[in-house]
Amino acid sequence: MPEIALCSKCGENPRADEDSNNPWCKPCRAKYQKEYQDSKVTRATAKGFAAGVDAAVKTLAHEFGRGGSAMVSCQEVAAVIERAPRPRMPEQA
Repeated sequence: MPEIALCSKCGENPRADEDSNNPWCKPCRAKYQKEYQDSKVTRATAKGFAAGVDAAVKTLAHEFGRGGSAMVSCQEVAAVIERAPRPRMPEQA
């Protein structure tokens, strides 16, 4: 009698497909896919947030770079930040 290959993740259930190169059972594959799909929104949000922070840093560095070596007060810094142009959404190709 041939030995049944077990899931390499849980080790309890037989593999979903003997001929496949995926060694997981159906419940493990389904759980992984659900978690992967759920994490897409989190990954997209994190990517967008990081892009926004990058754009804001570049904008503020440009604004302060225009001042040269001038000495400024905290109130002036706050005013520059408030007036700085807001980063725009990059164009999608």
